[in-house]
Amino acid sequence: MKPMIRLPLDKAYNVRELGGYVTKDNKLTKWQSFLRADDLSELTKADEQLMKDYGVTSILDLRGENETKRSPDTLASDLDITHVNIPFMIDSIGDVSKVNPDDFDFTLGDFYIGLLQCKGQVRKIFEVIADMPEGAVVFHCAAGKDRTGVVAMLLLGLVGVSRQDIVTNYEQTFTNLRYRRGIDILEESNDQYMKFMYSKAEYIEKTISYLEKEYGTYEEYLCSCDISDEVLKIVKERLVEDM
Repeated sequence: MKPMIRLPLDKAYNVRELGGYVTKDNKLTKWQSFLRADDLSELTKADEQLMKDYGVTSILDLRGENETKRSPDTLASDLDITHVNIPFMIDSIGDVSKVNPDDFDFTLGDFYIGLLQCKGQVRKIFEVIADMPEGAVVFHCAAGKDRTGVVAMLLLGLVGVSRQDIVTNYEQTFTNLRYRRGIDILEESNDQYMKFMYSKAEYIEKTISYLEKEYGTYEEYLCSCDISDEVLKIVKERLVEDM
């Protein structure tokens, strides 16, 4: 099957490629190697088959235990798919849209910086990715925006994709999420949680600026998470190829 920017699934709206980006070393991120995604708990049989036909062999679920029990991935029990759950959370808060904005005074950028400080979880995520079988890896959370967005940022940043392209990749999320049921209702009602739905450039820009100020480079940040050089090498090789 030929590469697609976004997989046209009936019951998932934000399953899309990390392939096609040029790196600073004039390499290209591989198509059908990594896909970021939103909720995969309502996939139809046709959706599941399309993902498998596309080359998906592994799924990394970044949601917490309560989320996975409430809405398990439909492919979690498929024997052809390697499925791993690594909760990527801050003090049990994984889905920032569940935060009461009256009780928590922080922006999405602050939330993402908090995720970067969960270094043990970041290490596990990269070690699991490096150990997954050949084929496309899908990583996802509930909306495919926050936890997924930070992992996408780290993967693209590690191999030298430009800041502009990383930000653009993040910004696409809200456009896709607008087609999920319920988002239009929140917009129309001016719901207080809408600020957590947007994927504004300023949110991920703040995260990138923090990482660069505190660590210099993405690789130096990932090394500070005690991720071995061998794991980083494997992840890079999975993600990039010569043009």
